[in-house]
Amino acid sequence: MLRQACAAAVAMPRELTISVNLSAYWFSRGELVRLIRSVLDETGLAPNRLILELTERTIITHTDSARRSMEFLRSLGIRFALDDFGTSYSSLNYLRKLPFDTIKLDRSFVTDLGSEPQAEAVAGAIINLGHALGMKVCAEGVESVQQMMFLTQGECDLAQGYLLGQPEWVPMHTTGRRKTAWAS
Repeated sequence: MLRQACAAAVAMPRELTISVNLSAYWFSRGELVRLIRSVLDETGLAPNRLILELTERTIITHTDSARRSMEFLRSLGIRFALDDFGTSYSSLNYLRKLPFDTIKLDRSFVTDLGSEPQAEAVAGAIINLGHALGMKVCAEGVESVQQMMFLTQGECDLAQGYLLGQPEWVPMHTTGRRKTAWAS
């Protein structure tokens, strides 16, 4: 899927980036750096157009190897996003120790924006924390104008969700066979 996503991104305008979720499998095998370099070489995608998304669960058992791999890949220009922020174990520790560029505010914190003061307080605190650490913040699951207004007023950097566009199937061609991938 990484190869397909990177190949599709090469055909997109140069100002667009592609985000790909990584599984713990690649950290456990110790082949992440080799895989990423191979895919970038094969597809010709510039490293600064690739954002790798990791969940806390992905890195919890491989923190040291994740840090080393992330630091090397980041030196190539690849960026990292911490996905589903706040829904797992010790998020703040990972923000301090690992070189993330973006925090993805989980949809569970976005759902009640505009209608629940506690949700607004948590979302606002996460946005402020991300900015204080020099990171961008991306809100997931934005589905209403009310949510978007709160996020805009709170200076959230990025948003994704049905309000902005529905996910679609994007045709991709690899090794002569037609394949598709889910993109949003």
